[in-house]
Formats: sequence, structure tokens, C-alpha cells
Amino acid sequence: MNPRVVAEGVETVREADFLRANHCPEVQSYLFSRPLSVPQAETFPRE
Repeated sequence: MNPRVVAEGVETVREADFLRANHCPEVQSYLFSRPLSVPQAETFPRE
């Protein structure tokens, strides 16, 4: 089993770095972007 996990509510770069280092590369947070519409999300940078 290899579930895909998205961490929500990440508030600091330190938390995001910790999650990436511990095999959780997907985060959802205002730290990176406010909520986006579908067209905005489709063109939002992945890095």
C-alpha cells in the first residue's frame, strides 16, 4: 500500500520542509497560495 497524503494547514516553511523530508511532498496551505479557481489552479506553478 502506498497512499497519497496531503498535509493541510501547514503554517511555516519549517513545517513544509519537515513534511517533504518525511515523504509527504503534498501540502495545502495559505502559506503558498490563497484558494484558486479551476482556471487559476490549472496554470499555477507546481514548484
